[in-house]
Amino acid sequence: MPASLLRPAGSCLTPEAGCCILNNEYHYDKIDYGMIVFIHNRNYDYLLTKHIIARENDIISIYGTDTRMNGILLTEPYAVYSNSQRDTIRIDSMKITRDKFFVMGDNRSNSVDSRNPGFVLIDIQDIKGRPLIILWSQNMKKIFKTL
Repeated sequence: MPASLLRPAGSCLTPEAGCCILNNEYHYDKIDYGMIVFIHNRNYDYLLTKHIIARENDIISIYGTDTRMNGILLTEPYAVYSNSQRDTIRIDSMKITRDKFFVMGDNRSNSVDSRNPGFVLIDIQDIKGRPLIILWSQNMKKIFKTL
């Protein structure tokens, strides 16, 4: 599988600013819930690191810090919230359309993701890969950690 080196601009789960990560250019039929992916958004000059929360035909609802997919409350141990206006987001019911994905970052109070009006759902072709291994980090404990 083709691979490349990436330097993420933000943090998500274990990737962080300043890291050097081996990227696996991904095959679209293997994208699953909770998976960490690198995505391209036309509003940014760099790739963003996000989790796949919902896929085609899923119905997503968000009430503050509670995220539900198809009516089931998601358990997201990686999600971090701080006190801010972002925690008051409310999405009553959004059906994910064909070849689209609903994504969110870990730092939910300060993440540009599918909850933002200018971002919303991402196209399947915007998924550029997924992290495989951290090759360099300022945090020595993360070096060579597989993702």
